[in-house]
Amino acid sequence: MKTLVATLCFDVSDSKDTDNSYVRSCKVLIESYLKHTNFDILVLTNVPNSFKEYVSNSITVVNYADKFNEPTTSRGKFNMHLKRLPLKLGSELDYDIIYFNDCDCFITGWDTKSYVELIKKEYDVIFPTRTNKLGSVKIQNPIYQKKIDSELGDLFCKEFDEGPMTAETFIIFKNNSKLKKFLEFWDKIVERSSNPFTYYCALYYSTSTINAGMNYTYVTKKNKFSTFGRIHHAGKYLNYYGLYV
Repeated sequence: MKTLVATLCFDVSDSKDTDNSYVRSCKVLIESYLKHTNFDILVLTNVPNSFKEYVSNSITVVNYADKFNEPTTSRGKFNMHLKRLPLKLGSELDYDIIYFNDCDCFITGWDTKSYVELIKKEYDVIFPTRTNKLGSVKIQNPIYQKKIDSELGDLFCKEFDEGPMTAETFIIFKNNSKLKKFLEFWDKIVERSSNPFTYYCALYYSTSTINAGMNYTYVTKKNKFSTFGRIHHAGKYLNYYGLYV
C-alpha cells in the first residue's frame, strides 16, 4: 500500500505564535522520512521558497497561496482548521494511505513490517493515542461544549459524544470515501465559523470521524514503528505517545 506523508508548515511571524522554529522542524521531518522510508512527502506551506531544495519526484511542496485563501490565523493564533488541507490535497492523489504528521514530528528509524501489518487491517483511521471520548471530555473541560455551541451548532448530534479525543500529531488515514466524508464535514464546520478560537482542534477530528462513519483504532507499543516517533516540544522531545523522552 502506497503511503504519502502529508504535513503543513507555516511561518506565523505575523501572529502571536512567535516561535518560528516550525520551518526548521519540518526540514527535520523531511530528512528523517527520506532517510528511513521510501514514502513520498507533501508539504503545504506559505513559505515555499524555504523548501525549494527538497522539491523532487518524491517530495511535493505546495504554495498555500496557489490553492487556498482561508485566513492563516484565527483570534491571533494559527488557524487549526488548515490542518485538514494537506489531507484534502493528499486525498486527490494516487495513494492508499495519507499519513498526517504535524510539522514538528519526525522519526529516528522505522519498522516496515509492523507498519504494513497495521495499515492492512480494516480501519479507516488510526490515531496515535487512546483517550477519553468527547462526551466525557466536554464534562471535564467546558471549553469543548462552548466550541460545540459556537462552531457546530445544529451540526452536532448525540452520536458525536462517542468520538475519540486524541492527539493530532501522527494520524494514519485510509484514502477512501470515508476520508472524503470526513473532510466534507470539517468543511461544513469551517463554513459556518467566523474567526473562532481553533485550538483544541481534537474536536474537529473527533466529530468528523464519527460523522463519516469511520472505523478507528489506535497505535500501541506493539506497533514497533511507533517506537521511532518523536515530536519537538519546547526544546525537548516527546515520543509517539506524547511522553517526554
